[in-house]
Amino acid sequence: MKILLFTDLFPTHQNPNHGIFIFQWAYHIAQKIDMTVYQAVWEDKSNPVTEETLEGFCNAFSKDPLPFRWIQRSIKYFPIDRIWIRNIQFLRKIKKEKNIKIADYDVIIGQMGCPGGYVATKIAKYYNKPSIVGLRGSDVTRYLKTFVLGKIALWTYRNCTKIVTVSEDLKKRIIRKGINENKIHVIKNGINPIFRILDKETSRKALQLPNTKIILFIGHLIKTKGIDYLIEALTNFDKNINFKLYLIGSGEEKENFIQIIKEKNLSEVADFVGSVNHSELVYWYNAADVLCLPSLREGIPNVILEALACGTPVVATDISNNSDIINKSNGILVEPKNSIQLASALKKVLSNTWDRTEISESVNNFNWNKNSIKYFELIKKVINNEKNI
Repeated sequence: MKILLFTDLFPTHQNPNHGIFIFQWAYHIAQKIDMTVYQAVWEDKSNPVTEETLEGFCNAFSKDPLPFRWIQRSIKYFPIDRIWIRNIQFLRKIKKEKNIKIADYDVIIGQMGCPGGYVATKIAKYYNKPSIVGLRGSDVTRYLKTFVLGKIALWTYRNCTKIVTVSEDLKKRIIRKGINENKIHVIKNGINPIFRILDKETSRKALQLPNTKIILFIGHLIKTKGIDYLIEALTNFDKNINFKLYLIGSGEEKENFIQIIKEKNLSEVADFVGSVNHSELVYWYNAADVLCLPSLREGIPNVILEALACGTPVVATDISNNSDIINKSNGILVEPKNSIQLASALKKVLSNTWDRTEISESVNNFNWNKNSIKYFELIKKVINNEKNI
């Protein structure tokens, strides 16, 4: 059996953590089946990427040999960058590709509804192959609310062979859009086993962090992550609470958030760390007293799962599937866009005593080994059903 994966959500030389959860999914699936990963890497015309750069990155990304063939192809951003335009660009790139023979593959998978899922479904229909589309969050919560992209996404979800969502919430959302329930399967993400409980003080020393209450944010520095509400929440802290906020990640709103922090007189307690290697995040999770993710929309955020696996409580917004993960034993949920609730929850978490072992055990069912077996069994059924038609 051979599978071909199309995606643009995968590590790149610009951002090695980009789509790391799909990389982990591919790594585990490829232990059981022959896989080729075909990835679109979007580039700015002012900063062109050579094929040598892409090939060198793929070869050097992992110390150990990868269990799948990895092909990266650069695609220049269209002057007006839209996801539906990326669908067309990605599809054209694949049609010109000479290093893969699509007819040799048994099933084609697209990760994220667009562009990966769209091009996988289009190519699969052309070659009369089965297709599986993996939906992870914004490809349901956001894409389906827009006109052009919504129509393309619905076409994809109706015409692919099977859909895999990472949560029951996402499954319910696309059923409400008229997608046949029988074609949708829920298979949860896994958690990389490197994320585990470590000694807090040792982790802080390794990162050279102070001995104070530490609030951690990890994610893209964009509006939809709710960072402005987190900043506002911190202005409601009493002066006798000694804390530091560390923000890990990059994004187009970074300078704006820095300015807001200056205006709120929080510069001394807020640090922008920048991007951090994924394997180093285990020390940050263990060093923190709380992870805060005040997002306005999410699928199943991997940072929440990773923090909990490290025994760190979480304060997050009550959106999507967060209520299935976070409970009174491992964190607190708050209303989106409510900085007062957010401040109250953070203060409560910082003042409480938490059982780190109980927190870590609360996400034991997010296991890559178990969940990759479920995915592999689905792939086998899809291939066999197609051959019997």
